[in-house]
Amino acid sequence: MPRQVIGVIGALSDDTILITRRPLNHGTTVDAAYSTELGGRAANVAIAISRSCREKPPIDDGLLLEDHVDQNDDEIPEVRMVAAVVDGRRREEFSRWLRRNGVNADGVEVVEGEQKEQDKLTSIFDGEIGRTQSISSKGVSQNWTVGQFDTIERLGGGVRPDLVVLTMELHRDVVEHVINLASDEGVAVLVYAAPGSVLLADRYRKIEHLIGGDGDVAIILGYGTDELKIDVWPEMCEQLYSHKGIKNVVLKTGHFGAFIKNEDDEGFTSGYQTKGDVVDSSGSTATFVGIYAAQLVLRKNGWDIRAATEKANKANAICSTKVGYKDAVPWANELADFKLEALYDTIDDLKKRPKTKKSLPWQAKGSVPKGSH
Repeated sequence: MPRQVIGVIGALSDDTILITRRPLNHGTTVDAAYSTELGGRAANVAIAISRSCREKPPIDDGLLLEDHVDQNDDEIPEVRMVAAVVDGRRREEFSRWLRRNGVNADGVEVVEGEQKEQDKLTSIFDGEIGRTQSISSKGVSQNWTVGQFDTIERLGGGVRPDLVVLTMELHRDVVEHVINLASDEGVAVLVYAAPGSVLLADRYRKIEHLIGGDGDVAIILGYGTDELKIDVWPEMCEQLYSHKGIKNVVLKTGHFGAFIKNEDDEGFTSGYQTKGDVVDSSGSTATFVGIYAAQLVLRKNGWDIRAATEKANKANAICSTKVGYKDAVPWANELADFKLEALYDTIDDLKKRPKTKKSLPWQAKGSVPKGSH
């Protein structure tokens, strides 16, 4: 069987992560630790796919990952990043970072246009409630035009992909065009709905898989933030599946877990206990999407949305115990060694959880985590 190719399309950004242990109430000023690194939702997804299919290299000796791992192993999917940068220097910087994690960077291009800055993403992790809010400042990714994605090979950074993972970071016209092109060519599309955006009605039925947080999906469906409650989450999945026509739906609900819906299965999949405190969940959803996407091409006995989501929930738990993304995304052996239990056995257990701070699956200890800068 030829090696599977996954094209990941989205933004490369300069990421800033802010971590606070006090609630972000209106009119208050809070202290925060911060970390800066290369990133972007799509890039983080690509790295998560790559790492989840490989054993962690024995040492970090400055070599590229391809110096440690056989990149021609047909069992390992080839992950190819498609994204825009502002100049050759940033292309080399981002490409080296991607290659170091086993991601092909041939599709990273200098794209000229009105935007002259690299995209930026600021994530604020509120340790009081255990949720992350992200703020995007769109840059060069908005220079992509529909005409630049004129062949199916463009969606794989120069080769035909077997799966396209697409974030909603690009201009809506480009997102809709990519979905249409891939579907017409018989290539499955997984949409990572971040940030949430309303699409043309006929595009939804061409999406094989959609993964989104409850807040982003609320934008797609027209829900208010005050409506995002446990009893509403299954209803949101049903609307995406039955009314929008998306074949596989995963609604991510923070550390609680996720709700799933397809023709074979539906319901709740629990999040997992963590080994240590949750200190930063800013990259956990991108990790979740990456592990899910990897299962799509690694499957051997048919598609099991529940099994894929459970594995993604485990990766989410691992990722959220480290600051930043660079060291947080788990490798295949780290996922295999994960032995902690689920937080909830059923959705009824989730509904009955105590409505106190102690009900959270971690306890904030002391000040902001050490190691941030």
